Amino acid sequence: YGSPDGASTGIVSGQGTIAITVDLTALSNGNHLITVIANGTTCNSFPTGLNIFLPPALSLVAANTGPYCVGGTIALSSTPTGGTAPYTYVWSGPTGFTPAAVQNPTLTATTTGANGLYSVTVTDANGCTSVASMNVTVVNDPTVTVTPTDATICAGGTTTITAAAAGGTGTFSYQWQSAAAAGGPWTNVGTNSATYTTAALSATTYYQVIVTQTGIGCSVTGATQVNVVPVPTVSISGLTPTICSGGGDTLTANVSNGTGTVAYQWQSSPDGTSWTNIATGGTAQTLTVTGVTATTQYRVSATVGGSGCGSVTSTAVTLTVVPDPT
Repeated sequence: YGSPDGASTGIVSGQGTIAITVDLTALSNGNHLITVIANGTTCNSFPTGLNIFLPPALSLVAANTGPYCVGGTIALSSTPTGGTAPYTYVWSGPTGFTPAAVQNPTLTATTTGANGLYSVTVTDANGCTSVASMNVTVVNDPTVTVTPTDATICAGGTTTITAAAAGGTGTFSYQWQSAAAAGGPWTNVGTNSATYTTAALSATTYYQVIVTQTGIGCSVTGATQVNVVPVPTVSISGLTPTICSGGGDTLTANVSNGTGTVAYQWQSSPDGTSWTNIATGGTAQTLTVTGVTATTQYRVSATVGGSGCGSVTSTAVTLTVVPDPT
């Protein structure tokens, strides 16, 4: 018989019988003329030809939207091309996977046990089949540790909070939130960054960060709080109001409120107007003075290291010097 392009292809079997078999694997779509020849003589032919339709070969692509974190929803998909619709599907997967007979199955509440190779077999209306496989990756959720630079600050201070995220899969993104109480309600603050610097705070404030990843179902929340205390005050105790000329006294600085390390600077003044830093022993919490011959005023400045705490100065005290008794 002849093909549409004029080439000839021999009959594979059926010579001498009414039923003949033709190998169609090498044929293209189109009208094929079949001619029967007996002993080299044309006995009969089919001038109208035989129209043969060969559907495109059936092929299949399998895919998933992963990688995933534990608890994420796995979405499997299969895309057939060629063949003849309708199609039927049969999925198989790792131990514990229930075979599915749909084109695009989903798996919810996943665990790391869902890791592995998944395969799908598609069968078309003519019984032709094609198989595709792919791997699915499921990892544990990410973790996050949230740490403020200063866990306690003074009223009016600020601090920077850092989120250290690890694990999971994919690129991290961050949403910071704040609340007046530990349980919320929460308000979005900040930008997509692993660090957040608070506004000036007047009261203890709670913070959380929601960390998500590009991996499906990958998210974690971490929380902390920033304690706010009143700004410090400083006072002086231990004063002996009156001493004799040449005597001395011991004064102690007492800091209330605030947070962080404290640095001291004692000062003296003969009149309460002009103040001079005391060099010897003037940076300790306790000041001891000796050999005082004239009435002198003393005060102390305390610089507190916590954010927003700053420096405060005490009310001056007066050490009155009187002549020695006679």
